Amino acid sequence: MTEAHNELKKRGFKIDTETDSLATIASNNNTTPVKLFTFIQHLEPKLTTTAKPETMTPEMVEEQFAGTGTGRKTIKELAAELNLNSNETIKRLAISKINVAENDTLNQSAGKNNLQPIELPKVNLIEGYSTE
Repeated sequence: MTEAHNELKKRGFKIDTETDSLATIASNNNTTPVKLFTFIQHLEPKLTTTAKPETMTPEMVEEQFAGTGTGRKTIKELAAELNLNSNETIKRLAISKINVAENDTLNQSAGKNNLQPIELPKVNLIEGYSTE
């Protein structure tokens, strides 16, 4: 049995075979697949941004952040949006010789470093991105 099947069995749901789908299990237990999924959702692997630095382009970053008030966000808020911790975000920026503080807005940080605010997410999302 899969980990998901075991979790559902532990919660009292009847499962006939190892290959039963959520739809089948739901039907056999007078519930919905969505309801069952809420019990096993924590077993899903968490998505990370590890693939983004290799796949994002400057244009993609601009499109993703266009009109979102990027300049008003703090470094801490940017980090959260990128699924990174603040220290990791600050470290990535520091490697590119961009000095920031966690509670600075992107406008403030960009101004101190003679950059546009959109450059800060680019440095964090694009492997090897240079502001020079």
